[in-house]
Amino acid sequence: MTDPNVLVFVDFPSSDVNEARAFYAEVFNWEVEDRIADTFARIVPGGHFKNEDGTPSEIGNLHMGISSAANMRPHKDPGPTEPTHLNPGGRAMRAWILVSEDDSFERILETAVR
Repeated sequence: MTDPNVLVFVDFPSSDVNEARAFYAEVFNWEVEDRIADTFARIVPGGHFKNEDGTPSEIGNLHMGISSAANMRPHKDPGPTEPTHLNPGGRAMRAWILVSEDDSFERILETAVR
């Protein structure tokens, strides 16, 4: 294989897409686009990956999705597919976020708990 497989996006399952959309927009100051009302939104964190010298590269940051656990979209089937609930009491989605130099952990945590 000469080219690696491409990561398209990471999906965050949620019981309330609109609440999650507002949370990520406010806490991380990300642009969040409503794609399928109440069912799927696309997170566009903005910025670009950095070159070794610290300058922005031509490679934009990856997009992420917020999907309704009750009806994960996009999907080829028109109706909801199993499972239709969040992971109960165990591990689930995990993401690492690099905090910008012009932001702070304190602001993020304060905003997240409101």
